[in-house]
Amino acid sequence: MEMIYINEMFRSHQGTGRCAGQLQFFVRFQGCSVKCPIRHICDEPQSLPEPHTRTQDAFSVDQIVQEAIKSVGTGGWIHITGGEPLQNLSGWKTLVRESFKAGLRVQTQTSGLIDHCLPIGRSGMITVSPKTTVDKLKLKTGSELVLVAAPWVSTNIARNLFLGTTFSEYYIAPVFLGNNEWSNKIALDLINDLFEEGQPEWKLTHQIHKIFGAK
Repeated sequence: MEMIYINEMFRSHQGTGRCAGQLQFFVRFQGCSVKCPIRHICDEPQSLPEPHTRTQDAFSVDQIVQEAIKSVGTGGWIHITGGEPLQNLSGWKTLVRESFKAGLRVQTQTSGLIDHCLPIGRSGMITVSPKTTVDKLKLKTGSELVLVAAPWVSTNIARNLFLGTTFSEYYIAPVFLGNNEWSNKIALDLINDLFEEGQPEWKLTHQIHKIFGAK
């Protein structure tokens, strides 16, 4: 069975988007080569370095699936994140397939810079959180797009992300800037500007797991 380098696995509640508040088993892949504009304030910096060869960091897909079932039960949610989980595309595909076989529901969060190339319906719920402009995205369709309202994000960037992609839902989420400060005003201004420009589909969301003090 294929081995995957994992930074951590834990049970918590999803904080943003459609599944906000949903209990899930989180699987954080190790490694992220995405040089995004907010890398310096990434809230999971330990997951950024590329995987090394220490065997205790590698888990088989079967081990991961069994841990998920023990944590959230058959029919529960497994949430695959990172890092950038699609960097290990083969491992990700195997984990998605075996999770479905075990009766789990699957959500994946990705930067959208790598296309998973799976047919609709076989990838599970795909959440793209872009850290770039639409012309650089490789994954332009999925369940939801969650745009982090970082200082570099303009109304023009958000507008073009909507026009150049096809997601079921679109969200804007404040980002934690440090020193107990969130980009709430940036998020609200973006939502209001986009509405005035004829894009009422955008919804406001937040990282509620952090508000509640959950992991």
